[in-house]
Amino acid sequence: MTVNEVKSETPPSADTVVEGLDKMTPEDIQKIKDKLQAMTAEPKVEKEIIEVSDFEENVSEKEIDELK
Repeated sequence: MTVNEVKSETPPSADTVVEGLDKMTPEDIQKIKDKLQAMTAEPKVEKEIIEVSDFEENVSEKEIDELK
């Protein structure tokens, strides 16, 4: 006899996940914390984009190129 497992297309609800926390190991809970932190972290910005129009007109082209 063959048993086929049918997986639900919808993810579990938040309530279901919270109820399951009681059965998890501290390591499992830490994995969840790490994932949540990664999902909610602000993306790092390497350089701030500055509009040339924000500068005074007397800024040289060389100074503008150095900011890029």
